[in-house]
Amino acid sequence: MNEFAGLLLLGPNDESIIVQTRKGNSVKNAIDPSPRKDQIDKYRRLLEKHPNWVERVPAIGGYNCVGHVWASRRTGIFEQEQIDIVFRDDGFRIVDETKELIHPGDLVAYWSTDHQHFLHIGLVVELRSAVGFTTSIPWVLSKMDATSGEVLHHFRDIDFPGFEYRFEFWTERQKLLR
Repeated sequence: MNEFAGLLLLGPNDESIIVQTRKGNSVKNAIDPSPRKDQIDKYRRLLEKHPNWVERVPAIGGYNCVGHVWASRRTGIFEQEQIDIVFRDDGFRIVDETKELIHPGDLVAYWSTDHQHFLHIGLVVELRSAVGFTTSIPWVLSKMDATSGEVLHHFRDIDFPGFEYRFEFWTERQKLLR
């Protein structure tokens, strides 16, 4: 099971803040405590497994990947229903990569291949040129779970043990054509 799915089973704690969508709907959230030593050690092993990741912030509690992207690093959002509400209420749409480019500020969302489990989300922060590619490659700033640090990584340099996954780029921009 991945980190995110494991946290869903724990359920929220009692500490939360007010988070609302653009349409004014409240979003359930939970502020997690600082990571324990075993969680920090697990995060360090994850960094070792991904040598191309660039750490921005060391292991820290308080927020998860969804809270990083949508709640300004203030809290964690753990329920898939809440995530779906934000996608809908905030006007996000899937980027049609055959007709438009990915831009910094867009999001990459990772789902189980059956689309039953939301696994992770990250913020596209830069596009890097790569030999053999006609478009630039998105690099993402993300936080793997509520106790990891923030890392910059190639959008495909990620894994979710126990899950086959797919990804989608999302944006709230008006549709832009190439």
